[in-house]
Amino acid sequence: MENSFLIADDVTGIPGLELQALFEELLRFLMSSFRLAGLYATAPFFGATSIPVQVRVVATMITSFVIYMNVDIPNVQDIPAAILLGVVGQELLLGVSAGLVLTIIFAAAVLAGEKIAASSGLGFAAQVDPNSGGQTPVISQFLSLFLLVTFLTLNGHLEVIAMIFASYEAIPVGAGFDQSILVSEGIDAGSTLFAVASVIMMPLVVTLLLANIVF
Repeated sequence: MENSFLIADDVTGIPGLELQALFEELLRFLMSSFRLAGLYATAPFFGATSIPVQVRVVATMITSFVIYMNVDIPNVQDIPAAILLGVVGQELLLGVSAGLVLTIIFAAAVLAGEKIAASSGLGFAAQVDPNSGGQTPVISQFLSLFLLVTFLTLNGHLEVIAMIFASYEAIPVGAGFDQSILVSEGIDAGSTLFAVASVIMMPLVVTLLLANIVF
């Protein structure tokens, strides 16, 4: 009986790996995934409802593992619990902000489609948008699909992932930054939204206007 207790005391984890060290590495891996989780939840294509949740979770875990292996993540055990919650919130904020900026830019196709549909009398031709859940003109959905295909063809999704990798060097996990930058970037994204929408819709809208004037 005494020998059995001695054997039980010796079993502390996986051979060659301390349980405490395994727990620390698991926490570091989780810290590397929050920023990506925020991006994949809000960015177009990555956060599309047509992509199953399981696929998004697996993609987040795989990309997080690559980041975990190549980016210096601080030891979570050295961070107090109150500060750790703030770090987690900051990581989620960075990922969500990046995803929302992309979403705002992609909304230019929807805005342009709505203006074109209103000018051409096709506003009644609308159907449910699976991403927003609301009624949008068919022209808007066509332009959105065209923009998404162009984005993927030009490897825009790879550029987004590369941008996230670079963000870990610019703003390491746990490092502070000026959060007003997020506000200014959001305002710039809104300006880009109207500028891109104007470029897309202007030729058709002007053509329809001239046709109405002539005829």
